[in-house]
Amino acid sequence: MAGILEALEENQCDAYVAYDSSDNEDMRYLSGFLATDPYIYVCRKDGGKFLIVSSMEELRARRESPCSIVTRTAAGFA
Repeated sequence: MAGILEALEENQCDAYVAYDSSDNEDMRYLSGFLATDPYIYVCRKDGGKFLIVSSMEELRARRESPCSIVTRTAAGFA
């Protein structure tokens, strides 16, 4: 994650955002979460990490991932 934080600082960005499933090795590594459905990974410049997942995956994501978990509904996605 240090590489992401350095890149955010160098490029004056507030966050890194990725959207994919854990079929993508980078998503699996960053999130620590295994899911075949796509989800959103957010890393803020202050080091905060979040996953935006479906309501159905919420409990499992909370158990598996060190990231803070937000459901799509809570994030404002239908």
